[in-house]
Amino acid sequence: MFFLAILMVAIFVSAQAQRRYSKFDIGGMSPTERLSKIDSQLAHMKKDVARLDEKALRWKSHSKNDIVALHNFNEINAQKEVLVAEIQKLTAQKNELLINNTQTESISVNTKDPVAMATAYYMVKVADNNSSNNQTTRFTGVLVNYWNRVMVVKVTGPGGFLQEITLGPGSSSKPSYQEFEFQIPGDYTAVFSWSNGSIPVTKKGGWPNVSYIFNGKIYAFKATQLGRF
Repeated sequence: MFFLAILMVAIFVSAQAQRRYSKFDIGGMSPTERLSKIDSQLAHMKKDVARLDEKALRWKSHSKNDIVALHNFNEINAQKEVLVAEIQKLTAQKNELLINNTQTESISVNTKDPVAMATAYYMVKVADNNSSNNQTTRFTGVLVNYWNRVMVVKVTGPGGFLQEITLGPGSSSKPSYQEFEFQIPGDYTAVFSWSNGSIPVTKKGGWPNVSYIFNGKIYAFKATQLGRF
């Protein structure tokens, strides 16, 4: 999906070549656009129903003594029932949209960088998938400490993500480590702190083409404090 997104946004970039930074919408039409489309469809369907009513009225006058007229009258009513059912469905969608008023995501990125735009697209698609399936995609990260002293690690990332984790002393042969979970793909920073210093480590987390291996297990993010003896 990530590479398909790159292809999609590369086409978008060519159309936006005169602008370096731009906002673009992801996740389909905006609520206003969707309402406009639904209203247009409803208007056409209601006109079709009115035309069917006119035809039905003409055939009804002959249906008592004419088998063909009766057949046409029944066919028209059947078509009308289908249209009325579709109108009811669209009306329900419109009402739900008006109640929920779900906004399309708007993201500001460098339009000359297709990878940045593809990343933004991927991030929103993950969130959209979580919402539509009523479940949360979870990524697993790991913090590793090879140094023989206690480390307090603060992990920060997109969406205000913040976790503070304490790692026990480690060694070159047996590091201490701790897993944690996150939901939004992006750049994450782990700051390893001790009594008189700190070291930040920033890496990509949750990207479809990025993975890290520790103890034979694949992680979506890994930050390591090397040993100092």
